Amino acid sequence: MKTTLEIDDDLYRQAKAAAALSGTEMDELVSEGLRLVLQKRRVAREPLPREKRNPRRLLGLLKREFAGRTSAEILDELRGPVEHDVAARVEAARIAEENAKGIGA
Repeated sequence: MKTTLEIDDDLYRQAKAAAALSGTEMDELVSEGLRLVLQKRRVAREPLPREKRNPRRLLGLLKREFAGRTSAEILDELRGPVEHDVAARVEAARIAEENAKGIGA
């Protein structure tokens, strides 16, 4: 299937070089990468066996995993680097806008 993707310039250059070094086409490299990501996510989402589905056990694991962290820290971790990066960019844009207003006043 043919499609159009927007890819970060640096990532594109790295992928193009990797494809050339391995003797494959760019579309093959992209397809392979997508398969790997989707397979990883599928494995991560496989349900636990019935005998391991214990809500109390899960609650205990979560308490240990997130002990000593604020809810904001937990949410940042769950959101991951992409959403955190977007939030940082939004905050930087807000600060830049405030600074521009202060300079023009």
